[in-house]
Amino acid sequence: MQRHGGIVSSGPVAGAWPHRAVPAITFVGSAFSFTDSMMRVVETEFGDVAPHRVTRLSDIVGRGPEGREDTRLVVVEEALAQDLIDRLETYRQAARPARLVLAYHDRAVARRVFGETRAAEADPALLFLPMKASIDVWTSVLKLLLFGEAFLPQELVAAQDEDSAILTVPDDADWQTLTARERQVLAMVSDGKRNKVIAGDLGLSEHTVKLHLHHIFGKIGVRNRTGATRWYLSRVDGAALRPWPAQ
Repeated sequence: MQRHGGIVSSGPVAGAWPHRAVPAITFVGSAFSFTDSMMRVVETEFGDVAPHRVTRLSDIVGRGPEGREDTRLVVVEEALAQDLIDRLETYRQAARPARLVLAYHDRAVARRVFGETRAAEADPALLFLPMKASIDVWTSVLKLLLFGEAFLPQELVAAQDEDSAILTVPDDADWQTLTARERQVLAMVSDGKRNKVIAGDLGLSEHTVKLHLHHIFGKIGVRNRTGATRWYLSRVDGAALRPWPAQ
């Protein structure tokens, strides 16, 4: 990891992107909100994605369009929530072509921001990243956002009318139809693990894992692993939370 003024960045894996710049995630906020340990997690879990941390929105604007073309996400800390509401279009222009994300701890703040900035489903004005989630869940959500998914936490969806939801919240009855093993497999899929790894961790054959996934997809009404991951992460609640490790 290298330091350049107020920006913390990491270089690409050697030879990983020979013909184009490494995609990046820019975190806008203090080192207290976006710690060095978080930057290291992104480096470790995402491989060919470079994390950057800047303290102010103007730091992004100052880089110019050419410095932003490979940035995929601009993640803004909760302390800037009111400024984000007041100057949403300014933030969106500064972030473009990246997607704009609010990283939040207080769901009441996130609900207020969502209520005041919500837009059409096809072009959400703002995405949300729950910072209290476990590291595994946090990285899974960040990956969904990075790859263009319109993920919205259940705790925000629940506060809105049915027509406002970007992600449909499944009924409790669907969750109850899953066996304990199916829930375990689903959690591991949502953590990004492949069938071979899941099979090894659980002492199962890959065929058995595939059979579990077939049953899971049918029970919760999704077609693939991405849909299952979105379904599972929409149900994450306080029981899944744990703090970040000390730096």
